[in-house]
Amino acid sequence: MSTNGDVPNLSCILGSEIDDLIISIDGTSQDVYSANRPLPNGKPSSLFQTVERVTRFLDHKTRLKLQQPWVRMQIINKEDTSAEIADFIRFWIVQPGVDDVFVKNLDSMNAWIPGLVSEADDRIKASAVATMSCQHLWAIGSMVVTGALNACCHDAKTELTSQFADGRRANIEECTFVEWWNGAFMTLLRNQHQAGQFRLPCAECRERDPWLGG
Repeated sequence: MSTNGDVPNLSCILGSEIDDLIISIDGTSQDVYSANRPLPNGKPSSLFQTVERVTRFLDHKTRLKLQQPWVRMQIINKEDTSAEIADFIRFWIVQPGVDDVFVKNLDSMNAWIPGLVSEADDRIKASAVATMSCQHLWAIGSMVVTGALNACCHDAKTELTSQFADGRRANIEECTFVEWWNGAFMTLLRNQHQAGQFRLPCAECRERDPWLGG
């Protein structure tokens, strides 16, 4: 499970079957954090609130002496966070309940947000994944803030979602994650990828290989 940590009830997953938890907080100053993690309504997000919520969760996990979930604190390495990475590591590595601190390179999402990486690097990545079936479709499910279930966390416009035969939308309030993950739409999408057929936004995506890097 991956989250930005800015939720009031993160402790509800304690005691569940979730093995791993990634908490992404991109910055150690308010200005950098709010630039990278804006709220849906356009208002600046609160670094203090997010850190408080995450440390409360970590304290709860520690007091219960739980080994699960294994917690990774993560920051994306990009122009405005690079100067804060050392401080991020120093702060989180000593927090009880944290198992790992990871610095993640920025994904190539030039199709949606031009300029995140150079055009040369983007072309290299595009060539590397040109015929690759996306690993997300077999291993990494996604849910957006509205509860909509979609096939990939890179699907910024929630295009990779579906409507069931009975009219229900693929939303966590209307169906279970298992129904969605094992349902007709996800099965079709996986089959299309294996056949080299990539609908949008998959056709323009460079991040079909979340564990291969590059």
